[in-house]
Amino acid sequence: FHKSPIEKQIFRHTLGDGILTSQGASWRWQRRTAAPLFRVSDLNALVPMMTAEGEAQAKRWAATPPGSVHAIDADMTETTFHVISSTMFGGKADADTREILDQRRQAGIEGPDLMGRLLQARDPETGQPMSDSQLVDNLLTFLGAGHETTAKALTWSLYLLSRAPEWQDNIAAEVNAVCGGAPITGEHLEGLEVTRSVFKEAMRLYPP
Repeated sequence: FHKSPIEKQIFRHTLGDGILTSQGASWRWQRRTAAPLFRVSDLNALVPMMTAEGEAQAKRWAATPPGSVHAIDADMTETTFHVISSTMFGGKADADTREILDQRRQAGIEGPDLMGRLLQARDPETGQPMSDSQLVDNLLTFLGAGHETTAKALTWSLYLLSRAPEWQDNIAAEVNAVCGGAPITGEHLEGLEVTRSVFKEAMRLYPP
């Protein structure tokens, strides 16, 4: 997709020449490098990690006194940050990006996560790896796009559910019926039709 001059001007200071802002051959090979991460089978394998972070947040809420007030938007931002940290960055998204790269190199670059794939990627035309600047630009792109938008979608979904208790009950009943009390995994997603419809309606009303 061609990037307009105004888009480049807006994003160049934060996202540099990553997958969101590059175009042509540079975009194409970065896109091919990241694409396998987003196959359905690969994403479904990450669901238990996502579920664990959701359960951890629910426990934090449950541990507070009844009637406590929570900043749900901040809680969802924290939760989704932990999700992308564990699924895309090997649990190491809590420091400066260049520092994270240095730590990963010292520990070895193998791994199926996003950082591991980017570190091992080679330009098919030149055989060169991504520069540190490209690596940082792409990690920042996925970190921003991967958890802020999801946090907003979850925040508005919870807001709408708080105003419609009957749909809370419908979701709870469906999850119990499909999962039988077990943690949600990728195998369960297809059966969660009501839950999926609720999230889609929330995103239609309040696009993240």
